[in-house]
Amino acid sequence: MLIRLGLEPVFGALTVSVVLLALTFSQHSSLLKSDEEKSLTEPPLKDVKNKDQKPAWLNSTVIFLGAMCFVAFLSEGAMLDWGALLLHDYKGVDKALSGLGYAFSRLPWLLCACLATK
Repeated sequence: MLIRLGLEPVFGALTVSVVLLALTFSQHSSLLKSDEEKSLTEPPLKDVKNKDQKPAWLNSTVIFLGAMCFVAFLSEGAMLDWGALLLHDYKGVDKALSGLGYAFSRLPWLLCACLATK
């Protein structure tokens, strides 16, 4: 969108980076403290008695959820690509703006996700 307004790609990327950094710094008090993050990322102590134990990620539930995420993200990518082609080829939308159809289709999802967390 910034490039469409005549901004050079480098400055568009820098603008987005500055906005993301500003958002991160404005929300730093909500982020985890260093010791809390370490306690979440440290691997649990292994049970000495059971050395033949499988890794935790090799659980059938985890593999099933991973496959579901793969299919969901694959279908979202296809929706973005085919939606952009539809907007460009049949509706005459410029190539630079044809991906916005997917972005606008995600806005209701974002609204519902934000309202559901309250």
